[in-house]
Amino acid sequence: MQRDQLTPPTAVVCDVGDTLLREVRFDLEAGIRAALPSRTRDAAASLAHAFRDETREAHASHRELMLASWLRRRVSQLRDVEEEQVEDAIWREVLTLVPTEGVAVLLRRLRGDGVRIGALSNAYFSTRVLHRELERHGLTDSIEIVLSSGDLGIRKPDARIYFEMLARLGVTAGSTWYVGDTFEEDIVGASNAGLVPIWLHRGPASRDVVLPIRQVEDWTDSPACTGRRRSTRDRSAIELRRHRRYPRAASTRATTRLVSPCGSRNQSVDQMRCTCQPSRSSTSCRSRSRSRADFAEWYVAPSHSMARR
Repeated sequence: MQRDQLTPPTAVVCDVGDTLLREVRFDLEAGIRAALPSRTRDAAASLAHAFRDETREAHASHRELMLASWLRRRVSQLRDVEEEQVEDAIWREVLTLVPTEGVAVLLRRLRGDGVRIGALSNAYFSTRVLHRELERHGLTDSIEIVLSSGDLGIRKPDARIYFEMLARLGVTAGSTWYVGDTFEEDIVGASNAGLVPIWLHRGPASRDVVLPIRQVEDWTDSPACTGRRRSTRDRSAIELRRHRRYPRAASTRATTRLVSPCGSRNQSVDQMRCTCQPSRSSTSCRSRSRSRADFAEWYVAPSHSMARR
């Protein structure tokens, strides 16, 4: 049976929140309060509520707001304060991020193999603060391009944000892997933009298998992270399997599975047309025979002709 092996990537683009960095605390009200003049800090709760309402409406049409800019428009005392100063005050108090286990080693391995790396985030903060946060955790030595939806005014799954990242990296969609943790925004969006999506999902899933999207539960099982090929005994615990429906699939920490961007709970297969396999209908994909491959064979270092640029 033919092995289900990914083509070595020219580039890997990763989501930031809960993919490169794990969010351990988020407090929008505390962030807003930190940026307000002392006399107006009692308004932090109502401002946070108003901002959530406006972002919910904007996100419905894949638009992004910038929190610092929004706050300066709403609070007259902040209009003479530089936007970067307001944003820095918010950022210091709004959340706490830590590197996802194993990600630093994996990124270094990829860069050592000449793979270009980008970080693409849905965030109502600027690229400036995201880059600084990634730098604080020692990840920007490997990451070439950081891009926030806040600077573009559009957010995933809008295909334009993926195209902008591809243009900045100077690579094509078909040669680029995209790793993210949210299904509708990261996986559906990346698939529809033509990238090769990999779903970083910790826990069981319950979606129909329509198109082959790979799922991993963490970075630490990756051979790109450990720098070694798995033994037969190791690989037996992390087989890559295709299931028709997830409720029937065994769930273990190291299990990887195939899932589908067409299984979005918000849109039917007919409404969500994926471009990762345009020549196959959803029916034919669902009826494909099962195959197995080892996780260790997913990542194969590019040839030496793809030297680091």
